[in-house]
Amino acid sequence: MIPNLIRLLILSSVILSAVTLSAMHHKKPLTGAQIIDKYVEKQEVYSELDYIKMSIISPGPTVLERRFLAVYKKNTEGGRSYLIRIIRPADVEGVTLLAVEDKDKEIEQYLYLPDVGTPRRLRGQGQAGAFLGSDFSFQDLLRETPSNFRYERLEDVFVNGVGCYNVRALANSEEEGNPYQYRNMYIEKEGYDLLKIEYFGQADKLMKTFNAFEYHSPKIKGVTTRPRRAVMENNDKNSITVFTVIEGRIDQEFSDDLFTPKSIADWTPDEVDEFIYDYGFVVTPQN
Repeated sequence: MIPNLIRLLILSSVILSAVTLSAMHHKKPLTGAQIIDKYVEKQEVYSELDYIKMSIISPGPTVLERRFLAVYKKNTEGGRSYLIRIIRPADVEGVTLLAVEDKDKEIEQYLYLPDVGTPRRLRGQGQAGAFLGSDFSFQDLLRETPSNFRYERLEDVFVNGVGCYNVRALANSEEEGNPYQYRNMYIEKEGYDLLKIEYFGQADKLMKTFNAFEYHSPKIKGVTTRPRRAVMENNDKNSITVFTVIEGRIDQEFSDDLFTPKSIADWTPDEVDEFIYDYGFVVTPQN
């Protein structure tokens, strides 16, 4: 009786192992859309504030530098609001990019130039323009909005020795002024951090390449969901733009009133300095 019982237990264990292995073998792989959803979920926070240095490196000896605030918040409409405000140096201080997303994922973008005095709505070709002469377009600065794209999973690859999903993003519709035919996005398998994007134009021409480095870097004061360094290489211009996060804060309270065309026009340099001081950032003298 006992030997028969032992044989029965061994047989049951073998069958259970076989069923488990079979289930694992037949588990459906993630689709491109599911990978992007996990990436967006990993990146999402209630709000975020970052102080960033932008360096534009073009052919020649001069490196152009800018300092800006990036402010993001989930808004009461069910969408997301964010702005980029240039605070250094003096000749471009106050230039602001505002983007407001509604519950239907429709995005309105505005550009404010102090010399003009009135925020201008960005549409079509305007959204494809370069942000302050950098290699980032206004579109590139927006967070990923999955509802605006369809995603195809390509063959997995390694980026700098890290295993990555390779997902191709194609716009749901041909938007006026969109310079990209598609983007290839390389997302880390373990943590779902975005490590690289390739931007392709017509005839599969590689236009730009974005690389992200140093997520969770101890060199950043505070906390951010961004990589410490983000590098955009422009093949046509033979130039590079580098974003370096200096300080970061997440889950802070910002008024929805901050993210309006009127507010970005009325926000004075002194009020901006007080704003970043209130959140514990170091305010350096104006250049």
